[in-house]
Amino acid sequence: MRQCPNCHASISESAVRCRHCRRPVTSSNSKFFKRFSFGAKLGFAPLGKSSEAFGWMEPLFLCAAFFGVLAWIHWQELGYVWVQWLRTQYSFFTREPLLQTYVYIFVETFALKLGLVLLVVFYLILRRKPVLDSLALKPKLWHFSRNHLILFLVLCAGISWWEGMDPLAPDLPTPLFFAESATLGNVLTIFSLAVVAPITEEVLFRGVIYPGLGKKWGRAVSLLATTALFTAAHAPQMNGAYEHLWVIFAVGLFLSWQRAVTGSTLYVIGLHAFYNSLLVAAGFIRFCFYGF
Repeated sequence: MRQCPNCHASISESAVRCRHCRRPVTSSNSKFFKRFSFGAKLGFAPLGKSSEAFGWMEPLFLCAAFFGVLAWIHWQELGYVWVQWLRTQYSFFTREPLLQTYVYIFVETFALKLGLVLLVVFYLILRRKPVLDSLALKPKLWHFSRNHLILFLVLCAGISWWEGMDPLAPDLPTPLFFAESATLGNVLTIFSLAVVAPITEEVLFRGVIYPGLGKKWGRAVSLLATTALFTAAHAPQMNGAYEHLWVIFAVGLFLSWQRAVTGSTLYVIGLHAFYNSLLVAAGFIRFCFYGF
């Protein structure tokens, strides 16, 4: 028995096509992938059923669709158009500034991510693939390390403290979040940051793109590529403060690493949700003590 260079499943020595992913297994392919097959040496979990559900074309299409539509939305200023329309139709939008900001952010980012996640789920259903297994949303972990979790907590605490002292940090809510907005805007924004964003982003980047690219170029290369794409997807919300992108890259790299080690997207969603919630708490503490 040997390992398929595409999905890393066990196949016979004489096989010319993998019976799991149905991709050809040639000697040239084996030589090419051998250079990038050091994921197992790093303790990475097998791709499992995620590699059976997605090839390398699906992540490329997903990336092209995401960044293409995102650029079009910004170019057309659809978020601003929706806010202006809602202000003319519903008077309470003019009295709640944060709700306007939430609608703008939802249209510009979250709506796109939610749409792509629903598209992925619909694609898996059409192919009759198990959705939870294909997206690695089962609670079972390949490997769990308490030291990794402690390291993540230290990383989150350090970033929250550093950005909490920076009044221009784009990741933290502004004083408008706590001082001038009504309850509905606060609830919707916290729900978006702590629930919607972690689920949609992790399903797209760590649930689809990571196993798809890992199937073609190896898990280690896919880890770095996923982190780079994750960072690029957050660039538009930096409001020009691109020096803060290193924070997104550091957190994204750790999340990708944990996805590779544990083999679970669900676990990474929990880490992502904790980090975003900590940022909201840091913004609230900063506002209470410093007023900005």
